[in-house]
Amino acid sequence: MLRLLPTFVWQGDLDRERCQRINRRIIPKIDELLPHRDDDKGRDSWNTHPDLHHTDEFGELVQVFDFAVEGFSTTSR
Repeated sequence: MLRLLPTFVWQGDLDRERCQRINRRIIPKIDELLPHRDDDKGRDSWNTHPDLHHTDEFGELVQVFDFAVEGFSTTSR
């Protein structure tokens, strides 16, 4: 856990193989969602739809977070 400001930020490590597998799935999806340079019209930021966590591409990453949250809620009681 890193103590940043008054908010605790939990950290964890994933093995290299799992990171690579997750990245192979989510990076193309992120690239697909990025605005095309022609459509950007000078904006410095962009937003995705609020339900990315329901897409197949982000499924394993969501599992990682679910597992971490479950572990946190068990140890913080």
